[in-house]
Amino acid sequence: MRNMIIILFMMATGNAWGFNFWPGGSGPCGTTLQACIDGGPAGEFIEIRTNALINENIFTNKVVSLVAGSGYQPTFSVGNGIQINSNTASPNTFRVEGITFQRGGIVVQHSGASATAIIAKNRFLDNQGNNPSVNILSTSNAQLSLQIDYNIISNEVEGGGIPPEFGVIRVNKTNGDAGSVTGQIYGNQVTSIGVDSVAIILHDETDGSFDLNVTGNEIFGGAQGGLLIHSSAGTGVMNVDVSSNAFYKYDSNLPSGIHVISDSGALNVDVVNNTMLDGHYGVLALESSGSSASINVFNNIVAYANFGFSFGAGVEVDNDHNLYHANAVYNNYVPGPNSLQTDPLIKDRKNARLKANSPAINAGDALSLLLVADAELVDADGTFRLKSVAGPEQIDIGAYEFGDINFWHRQTQSGTHLSVIDNVATNGFFPLDKLLLTSVFNPEQTGGVFNDANEGLFYDGIQNKWVIFNQETGTDINFSAAFNIAKQGSVSRTFEHENTTAGLNSTELDQPGLNGNNDLILQVAQNWTGVYNPHPVGVIYFSGKWRIVNTDLANMPVGANFNVYYQPKSKSAWEHIATAGNSSGGVTELDHPLLNGVPCAQVQVTQSASQGVFNDSPIGVSFFANRWRVFNQNGNPMPLDSAFHVMINPDQIAQCSDLIFKDGFD
Repeated sequence: MRNMIIILFMMATGNAWGFNFWPGGSGPCGTTLQACIDGGPAGEFIEIRTNALINENIFTNKVVSLVAGSGYQPTFSVGNGIQINSNTASPNTFRVEGITFQRGGIVVQHSGASATAIIAKNRFLDNQGNNPSVNILSTSNAQLSLQIDYNIISNEVEGGGIPPEFGVIRVNKTNGDAGSVTGQIYGNQVTSIGVDSVAIILHDETDGSFDLNVTGNEIFGGAQGGLLIHSSAGTGVMNVDVSSNAFYKYDSNLPSGIHVISDSGALNVDVVNNTMLDGHYGVLALESSGSSASINVFNNIVAYANFGFSFGAGVEVDNDHNLYHANAVYNNYVPGPNSLQTDPLIKDRKNARLKANSPAINAGDALSLLLVADAELVDADGTFRLKSVAGPEQIDIGAYEFGDINFWHRQTQSGTHLSVIDNVATNGFFPLDKLLLTSVFNPEQTGGVFNDANEGLFYDGIQNKWVIFNQETGTDINFSAAFNIAKQGSVSRTFEHENTTAGLNSTELDQPGLNGNNDLILQVAQNWTGVYNPHPVGVIYFSGKWRIVNTDLANMPVGANFNVYYQPKSKSAWEHIATAGNSSGGVTELDHPLLNGVPCAQVQVTQSASQGVFNDSPIGVSFFANRWRVFNQNGNPMPLDSAFHVMINPDQIAQCSDLIFKDGFD
């Protein structure tokens, strides 16, 4: 099954004509990484399976995918990096994923046919000088599609000016008469240090076009622009959607949130649900003679800036539902009728998540999301954007959405298969399809015991409380067993599902938001309404529909009932696959920058059969040796290619730990 999936993956990614691994793979992959690339076919997918330093500076005119093997952390030595020149006559796809660079970076030069470049889950440590960590240059008249996702970057930029030549992430279209740059810059954490620094720059000097989403990033520093969007030459059109990003001060230099500068052509920018703090500018938009700039500004928090909103006289501006506070100056800014001038009541100026009494909660305009409709509907934490505090879903102002609740519960009785949850967040709430649970062995390293059973939830209408129970008759919940509980704020992405079909080991979820979309993360909890299902459950996508499946492949009884939550993949919701590199015995180790070294994190996990492997054991999570792990409660070996949908709440992690903004995600 594993080989089948690899083949299908490569077919889906264009002309990926081969698979190999390094070091030790076939042919030249037994020598250097450069030789492995040079000796393989164009479009080859090379999995890097080493934790040793890579003392090479890679340069290739051959499109190739270089991806860290699961469980490995390949690192290039100081000053080395990867440059890929995409100049082929046929469309192609390539990626660089899961690699650490030390004062080095990734360069992509696109001059050929249409291409897709995926730069994801890389770490760039202590970069210095004027060279971007991620440098994308397109001179092609064809399309370049970008996915720059989940990277962690720290870069000190020395030179520049306004507009500066370089940014930490730089996307530059030049020399082409036509062509386009499309795609997304999504879920990254970018730290840009220095008086001339820019975090992300999008620069067009052609007659072509940009159509990019910049979504869900956390940006620290950037004195000349946390995000700089600049059309400097040509007659091209830049369309950029900027949503759910948080901009923070990092060093003694004032950051400068979003800069929109139109010197040529047309520039159309939608700025929706961002937070800008402690900056020189919050939002700046300028237009030169002969060009045009249009900007929509909705649902943003701008606070403690020298210039809150500053718009040039010729810029076409539409704005409303923004919250502005303690900014010294505003230029050509006429607040929309629903804007708020008040303290946003955020948790901290280094943590812009909203307090429970923030006036920004439910104060946004949900219709403004239509402006950024093709962007992922997540906040800066990677959680679903729309949540309910009380009543229907509404949208908050700012980058972070308030409403998800996490806590952990411990069994305090012996000799019973029941454990009553007594928490103000859940007491009296029925029906509550938003509730999820995962067994946790040692919450906050307080010690723990196993619970070798398949848990569920039910609501006790006499006590008006929710109860955890073991589905197996006669199997007690061990004294001191613990569980992570999540109450999701979403209404539209949570639902209750009941199996109505006999004789099958799975039940089909027929939901418009799920159907036809296999690129989602689901969480499932058994919710007893009268029928027991004493089996481990997971999810699988098959023939256009998601299904809940008993992973021991036993038939699922009619009437089995489940709570379901789903959302787009993000930095806080992802799939983990057990491999030889990350698994041993009955456990598989999670490696994630928001989790590593954080024993107080509260992890939710649901099994997945995406790789065609069914793990027939009840599972839990535990923290050991600086890492979170998924483990089989019964001690059975963890099958390789077992998969798990994992979800965390960065807000919960920020509350329990001071590590989240220390350096990078961790």
